Amino acid sequence: RVVKTLDASGEPVRGEREIIEEQAGIVRRIFREYVAGKGPQKIAADLNREGIPSPSGKRWSDTTIRGNRAISSGILNCELYIGVIRWNRQRQMKNPDTGRRVLRLNPESEWIRTDVPALRIVPQELWDAAKARQDHLTGLYTKQIEGAREGIRRSVAANGGLNATHRPRTLLSGLLFCGCCGGPYSLRGADRF
Repeated sequence: RVVKTLDASGEPVRGEREIIEEQAGIVRRIFREYVAGKGPQKIAADLNREGIPSPSGKRWSDTTIRGNRAISSGILNCELYIGVIRWNRQRQMKNPDTGRRVLRLNPESEWIRTDVPALRIVPQELWDAAKARQDHLTGLYTKQIEGAREGIRRSVAANGGLNATHRPRTLLSGLLFCGCCGGPYSLRGADRF
């Protein structure tokens, strides 16, 4: 967790963190079970059955555990657990069409990493074993992954790219905004916003 302290001049000290040992134990357990061969869905189901809250405070899901290696999300890809803090991994941009903020991943060469050994909660051997299992599973399912991607490409090409346009579902989608707060309206029935 982030530690909120003040320096001698009364200014907040930023970037200080401390380990919550109960949660660190759950993270180590997830890594141990994954390395032992248990899948993310089974791990999530066990954690939910035991009433252990997820990082968001809701129910665990397999994606919370496995995340996405390409964008370094999920418990199994969080470098903070091996004592590395990252900055500048992504940036916020405003989508000019919708006005909503979206996150875009920065190139890995622009990421800033700092070693903080005091925050390590997962031993290097366990981290390496989890990465090896991820590599092994990626190798096993490479054909299926590429096949799925190729199917999406063929579908987009066959439909003339219409699936990629993300057309609004209704005539007024994305056009109605609250006059007070500026928030978007959402459709709540056939004709109610």
